[in-house]
Amino acid sequence: MEGVHFNKIKTEAKKEPEYGWENRVWKTRNFEEGQFKYEVFKREGFGVEDILKKKGVSVEIAGPTNNGFWFHGFSDKSTEITSFNLAEVKKILTSNLYPGAPLFSDEGLVGYSGKADFIADARKMPIKKEGADLVYCSCLGSIAENGLKKIIQAKPKDMPAVEKERLVSESLSGEIGDNYKLREQAIDESWNILKPGGILVWQGGVFHDVDFAIKRGFVLLQREQKYIKTPDGSNDEEPT
Repeated sequence: MEGVHFNKIKTEAKKEPEYGWENRVWKTRNFEEGQFKYEVFKREGFGVEDILKKKGVSVEIAGPTNNGFWFHGFSDKSTEITSFNLAEVKKILTSNLYPGAPLFSDEGLVGYSGKADFIADARKMPIKKEGADLVYCSCLGSIAENGLKKIIQAKPKDMPAVEKERLVSESLSGEIGDNYKLREQAIDESWNILKPGGILVWQGGVFHDVDFAIKRGFVLLQREQKYIKTPDGSNDEEPT
């Protein structure tokens, strides 16, 4: 799952099947990792331009995200993809448990990428209820056990206590579900701080995140994903 856009709507919204949505597929779209099949589903009437015009407080959880937040739109008159990087278009207040996005090596924490505007836990943001118009999050937590073990083995001296406790707990339990819980808590907190009609952009997520967000009350507006060759080398494809 490459990215999803949610809308906070308090009233019950009609759940439309995605096969009735606008849809575009690009079979050989170029990305940094190589060429992928790329697909976008968009609810009719929703456009990325609506987000670009939106005023108010924009907050990023666990950033900064180096490559920014790319939105992909299309019109009925063209099959070409249009890309926008909101990190360049709008001022986004960035939070993290660290002073920036941490960079790890086998020896420990080696530095930071970018700079966070404020230190905060994604599960309890220092923002008043319904105080934000837009919330962004990219790849919160790692669900890869190898990556998790690498961070724990590095034992960075300035790792925040809350992060260390979470990682150690996950390592001992060996349950990916612990990481899902963190993501659920971040989505839940996003709901709390978003104004009615506010938008959550969840980048680099998994299908579990989407299901939880919809159950929480969010309405799915747009879904994007890349497809790669299956591990067995067959011609079939699977979403990422």
